[in-house]
Amino acid sequence: MRFVPPIAALVSGPTRFTGDEAALARPMRPVLAALAALGITLDGPGTERGTLPFTVHGTGGVEGGRIEVDASGSSQFVSALLLAAPGSARDCTWCTPGTRCRARSTWP
Repeated sequence: MRFVPPIAALVSGPTRFTGDEAALARPMRPVLAALAALGITLDGPGTERGTLPFTVHGTGGVEGGRIEVDASGSSQFVSALLLAAPGSARDCTWCTPGTRCRARSTWP
């Protein structure tokens, strides 16, 4: 589930995410926060809790720029966002809180 919301940001229109009881309890906050920082609109009851359910309002691409991602809970948070990076309008620089930016992903 963590890999799909950044991909949904690349399409135009809303994509709703929900799941069974176990999926509703899985943390999604780092992905949601990074998508919001990329300029993607999110709504739904899970956005405040950082869990499902929520809706990603895709714009056909993402803005890009410097994004801070807390990957302490799972490397899947960073991997998921890297999937959307080729659709960014600008370079994407990924950082983890409290460290210097070390990784940079650029696509023409």
